Amino acid sequence: MNFKTDWSFLEKISMGAVGTQAVINELNKHGHKVIELERYCTSNKIWSTKIKRLRMPDLICLKCGKRIESRAKSKLEVKMSDTDSNPDRRWNVGLRKEDLVAFIKCYKGTKGWETNGVVNLFSVNSMETTENKSKLGAPKAPGEGSERDRSWPCYVPKKNGLVEEIIDDAKKCQIRLKYDDGGTYTYSCKDKEYYCIKSERFIADTTIIAGVLPRKEKIECEGGPYDFIDDVRSVNHEIRYAGVKALGFLPRTDIGINCLYEIISNEEDIRIQLEAYASLIRLGEDVWDKFKKYAYSIKEDAYKMEFVLILSELNHYDDGSKILCEIIDDASCFDEMRAAAIWGLEVSEKMLEKIMQCCFSENEIISSHAIALIENNMKEIYTVSIIQQIRDDHTGAICLRVLTNAKEVERNLIVKKFIQSADDLLKKWLFFVIGFSGREHYAEVVDVWVDSMDLKYQLGMIWDYMDSGMNQECQNAVEFIKMQQIKK
Repeated sequence: MNFKTDWSFLEKISMGAVGTQAVINELNKHGHKVIELERYCTSNKIWSTKIKRLRMPDLICLKCGKRIESRAKSKLEVKMSDTDSNPDRRWNVGLRKEDLVAFIKCYKGTKGWETNGVVNLFSVNSMETTENKSKLGAPKAPGEGSERDRSWPCYVPKKNGLVEEIIDDAKKCQIRLKYDDGGTYTYSCKDKEYYCIKSERFIADTTIIAGVLPRKEKIECEGGPYDFIDDVRSVNHEIRYAGVKALGFLPRTDIGINCLYEIISNEEDIRIQLEAYASLIRLGEDVWDKFKKYAYSIKEDAYKMEFVLILSELNHYDDGSKILCEIIDDASCFDEMRAAAIWGLEVSEKMLEKIMQCCFSENEIISSHAIALIENNMKEIYTVSIIQQIRDDHTGAICLRVLTNAKEVERNLIVKKFIQSADDLLKKWLFFVIGFSGREHYAEVVDVWVDSMDLKYQLGMIWDYMDSGMNQECQNAVEFIKMQQIKK
């Protein structure tokens, strides 16, 4: 993918991740106990080495066994990607009739993608039975597999309000809406079903109150317990995988442990095998050595990557973080696998030295992931440890990057170290940290700790430049114009 496509794709999966997280939160508020079924569906991290997806929903409830496909939409619609000419790429492949599809509106807020938490649930069965009422859009770009959007017509109010009245008799079916701004609107439900009741409130652009689907599903959990043992013994790979994963998050039982060991002994599907080991570890079984031996015997890069992603979820175990560190140090592993191992480490005092050493790597994939990891998870207490890593200009430049970009930095300590240190190298790089971080972060601290008017003047000059220099948008515009250099 080129640079522009990367950013566009990041926006798309970021919206999906935020939407899926919101769906989980809302379902769990209503009695469900939902976990990820499809790994990384709540994350926007992009990896180029991907395991071939099993065709199954994103989420699963450990109580009722319902599986939920999450669909985040910038414009709320009942819409699914479809390829009607390819049976393996139909909109409902891998979905059971009892599975649910959750549609949620996402909008761009000040901190990125956000939602109002309103989840619209429909069953796969109801979507299948009304497919003849759906509409198929124009083919997408060839790079998207020539897919098309299949839409089920629905109605979403554009303003906040409440349902004032529902008229449903032999002559007509209408919904009368009263908006919060005092306005009213009457919607005709001709050829549609309504999903609301009188006096029900709705939020603009987030609530589907009518459509061609026969009904909306209740958001409340139906209870349980659901028997995942039957799923583990299913001949269907997707169902078997879901059962194996779910067992790892449920209370330990002898029958569950035995079923998982049977999977390890007999399973041919590598992904299910890996998940069985992970579930056994979550349930307290010491199978780390066997897990590692099996994973290291795998030849396909995609499954090796899946092993690392599983380890990332098990990084709170000493064995999990130990194997991740081994992978990072193993030059025979491909670069992205090592980068994923870095990304999977839990940032802590214990792991800080390891992560910082990765920051200094000459391998750009390794160093960029380590730097991003530490910046995203920086805490003030790590400041002194990072300062201690400054040993030459290379390490100084990396530490400068971290200490000026991370939000949580112990700035008093940096200024005190700058003043008190007799090490010229250290003083140089700490001076750059104070200067490049900007006036708003260090002016008050400098006033307290720095007596030298000359130093204050020098820092003031840097801050003036930082304040008056071109903003990032202007800098990007210049770079964009510079690239347009091909002449006739």
